[in-house]
Amino acid sequence: MKKTDVAIVGLSCVFPGAQDANMFWQNIINKVDSTEFAPSDRIDPIHFSDGPGTVDRFYCKRGGFISDYVFDPTAFGILPLAVEGTEPDHLLTLDLVQKALEDAGVFQNRYPWKRREL
Repeated sequence: MKKTDVAIVGLSCVFPGAQDANMFWQNIINKVDSTEFAPSDRIDPIHFSDGPGTVDRFYCKRGGFISDYVFDPTAFGILPLAVEGTEPDHLLTLDLVQKALEDAGVFQNRYPWKRREL
C-alpha cells in the first residue's frame, strides 16, 4: 500500500441560499432551488436582452445570488469607510478564509501544525 500525505485543514463556503457547508448539503438533499429572479440592482437593463442569440448581453432572468451575506470589516481591523471601494469578492474571500482557519482549529490550538501519520 502506498502512503499518501493528506491534509484536512478546514472548510468554509457560502452559496446562494446557504451560508455554510451544512446548509448547502441540506439544500442538496432537500432539492432546494436556490436560484431566483435577478434583483433589479444586480443587472443594469442596458446589459440585458430577451434574445439568447444576442452577443455581449445577459438573457437569463434567473441566477444564484448571495444577497444575505454580511461582512463585518471591524473584525479584521478595517475601517468601514475603506470597504466602500473594495471589491466584494476580496472581502468575501477574506471572511471565508478566516472561517476555514477557525474550522481547522488554528486559532484555538495555538501550537505549530505537525505532520501526523494516518
